[in-house]
Amino acid sequence: MTLWTDATGFQFHFTAPPQRIVCLVPSWTELLLEWALPVVGRTRYCIHPAAEVAQIPVVGGTKDFKPEAIRDLQPDLVIANREENVPEPLLALRQEIPVYTTDVGNLAEAQTTLQELGRLCARETAATALISELAKGFADLPQPPNPIRTLYLIWRKPYMSIGGDTFIHDLLAVGNFANVCQTQGRYPSLTPADIQALNPELVLLSSEPFPFQTKHISELQALCPQARIELVDGAAFSWYGSRLRTTPAEIRRIHNQIRPFS
Repeated sequence: MTLWTDATGFQFHFTAPPQRIVCLVPSWTELLLEWALPVVGRTRYCIHPAAEVAQIPVVGGTKDFKPEAIRDLQPDLVIANREENVPEPLLALRQEIPVYTTDVGNLAEAQTTLQELGRLCARETAATALISELAKGFADLPQPPNPIRTLYLIWRKPYMSIGGDTFIHDLLAVGNFANVCQTQGRYPSLTPADIQALNPELVLLSSEPFPFQTKHISELQALCPQARIELVDGAAFSWYGSRLRTTPAEIRRIHNQIRPFS
């Protein structure tokens, strides 16, 4: 038996490897399945890899998961996340089932959590290999002399962006994009006038949680006529599991598109 402590300070005894996992975090579900772990329950937002998750029972969403559905699956481990999952049901569940809650605020913490999940699930070798792969991928990103003043939008009606204490902000910084909302709240709402006042050089429209599309570019271009507007893969900037493999390529793609600013 090993004593484990999660990101909330909750402690539990657990012997790896787990035999039945319910995962409430899309990023981690994708990772666990890549590691060939026995995921027996997921949220409806756990959509990758599509063929495999289609065979796994859904226990609700990330915010409205059903504790009774989780109990019915008889897991020996539940994996959650502090920001993505509602805490109250988790507090009740962990009186009966080991619940490992993660909390990832930046790239360094993502790598640490990958290592911890590898230990917890008896996949240390796979975790170490992934961390090394990620380090190599991020090591040679573009280094423009002046980071590009960037507005990253995650929602429409109202427009919402990301503050300086978010995982997305850290990945933007790693990619040499200067977040124009870094001193605001965690997920600030913005009026059209706010966006005009921010006067970004670059506006990135995320594919999630709001699915920005080509048709939305013109409305942002009207607000920021001097800015470059780009659609981006939201998962590359907000998923902190194996999907981070795609982030360096997405950052390079954006820099290639905005070369006039570099």
